[in-house]
Amino acid sequence: MKSKFRFFIPLAILLFILAPESENVAFAQGASASISGIVQDNTKALIPGVTVTLTNTDTGVSLTALTNDSGAYGFPSMSPGKYSVSASLNGFRTATFKDLDIGRTQVRQDFTLEVATATTSLEVTATADAVLRESSASIGDVRT
Repeated sequence: MKSKFRFFIPLAILLFILAPESENVAFAQGASASISGIVQDNTKALIPGVTVTLTNTDTGVSLTALTNDSGAYGFPSMSPGKYSVSASLNGFRTATFKDLDIGRTQVRQDFTLEVATATTSLEVTATADAVLRESSASIGDVRT
């Protein structure tokens, strides 16, 4: 009977010492975060093909994803930290969310993109030589 206790006591002490280590390992495996969402326009229509860029503001590392046919995007496995996320597509204004503090959770961040307005300015300048002369229909001099 004494020999059985001699074997179990060191084994129990060893398990007691290693138990906290195994807990940390299990916790580290689930230490990732994720962010996902949809991109739509002002009319709530979902927009495919939008470039969504996720940037870790602490490290400067960026990840890029495109929205699918349903306007959805996702970054399924990332390190917890501070992030900025932006959505851009030609013809729309870029939308950005800054200082997102993403922990070990799933975050949903939807975008509503506004149609970009084009402002075009055209300035026409003519010199006095190119203007039609009021006395004749010609615009230049004939040289011989």
